Amino acid sequence: MKLSIEIHELAKLEAALKTVADEAARESVAEEQINVLRAIAEQNFRSPTLRPAPWPPLAASTIAGFSGARRKAELRRQKQAAKRGKPRPDPRPLIDNGVLVRSLDVQNITDLGAELVSTTDYAGYHQFGSVKRPGRPPARPFVPVTGAWGSELQPTPAAEKRMLRAGKAALRAAAERAGFAIEG
Repeated sequence: MKLSIEIHELAKLEAALKTVADEAARESVAEEQINVLRAIAEQNFRSPTLRPAPWPPLAASTIAGFSGARRKAELRRQKQAAKRGKPRPDPRPLIDNGVLVRSLDVQNITDLGAELVSTTDYAGYHQFGSVKRPGRPPARPFVPVTGAWGSELQPTPAAEKRMLRAGKAALRAAAERAGFAIEG
């Protein structure tokens, strides 16, 4: 799975970048923004706060395939939920051995953008779900983007806000290194 983020998609920074920033500064902005996207994606494996969509609960067949310790933890979670009378879904269904979360990498940083890449062959199926076998696996989007597999993806509003903040900070740092003071 490869997700590309281009700086020009964040129009609020584009004018400032073109007028005051050199290529290295624009690369710094792109790198900071994609690193924010990666950090949010990594956080989304453990917490639902910034996920682009809620994750469906795990299927019984999936739970049956868990390692012994993980299966016991899931059964304990289900018992606690039954006592409370509320369902408590597993907050981290995509973490089994941690390969997927560790597979996220930033690549191809240029002055126009960067790419967030997973080195696993199954990341796209978890992000978007399966096209050939709908619902198997169901989509459990962890990268905070909207759009369908193969289409142009956009950061979610919350991710875009954080990316914009990181881009402004990187631009401010680049301007200060060049001897300019930026207010506001």
